[in-house]
Amino acid sequence: MITMFPIGMVWFTGLILALMEVLFARFKSAAKYSGMAVLICAFGLVAFEWPGPEDFNFVQAAFSPDAFALFLQAVVLLGGLGAVLIQKNDCDADCKTLGTTGLALLSVSGAMLSSGAQDMLVLLVGFLSMVFPLWATAVISSGENGREAALKGLFATAVGASFWGLGVALLLVRVGTTGFVEIARVLSCIEWTGGDPMMVASIICLIAGIGCMIALV
Repeated sequence: MITMFPIGMVWFTGLILALMEVLFARFKSAAKYSGMAVLICAFGLVAFEWPGPEDFNFVQAAFSPDAFALFLQAVVLLGGLGAVLIQKNDCDADCKTLGTTGLALLSVSGAMLSSGAQDMLVLLVGFLSMVFPLWATAVISSGENGREAALKGLFATAVGASFWGLGVALLLVRVGTTGFVEIARVLSCIEWTGGDPMMVASIICLIAGIGCMIALV
């Protein structure tokens, strides 16, 4: 099964391209076309795997390769391909967009991970993997305004991750797992969620954390 291979391929290529663009300014054009080629290959792998395996154990999995998750990954890959496609090819040594192709691929890999998350912790890792490259892109390509936006994003992410982490911790204590399937099963057995203070607190923290992350993106 090649479920995680497209995500790993996009992430690894993004990391390599980001380093190469920073070290070699003239590599900008080659990085753009290399990034486009990798995104197209990843899209092909996702399409090949459609609609996902029939014998997959979704209860114990932290990442779900079902049809909807693969569809979201395909949409994310097309969006990333469009973002890379509209970048300028020409760049001199003082270019402020060096590394943006690699950062775009890193952000795409985080969004792909989030799209198939079946666990609160995996979803958090996916969100953070998606927004970190966006901060870096804002810093290197937008001058003072970009640095200010990145600083605000850092603060919002710190607040959101704190709430999210607290919610996950409370949920883990109360339910014993952070998997979506098991959480849904436990919630279905509770007659009234409002009568469980720890569950209510965890839900409030998770909503606040996810809200901060969504507002940031």
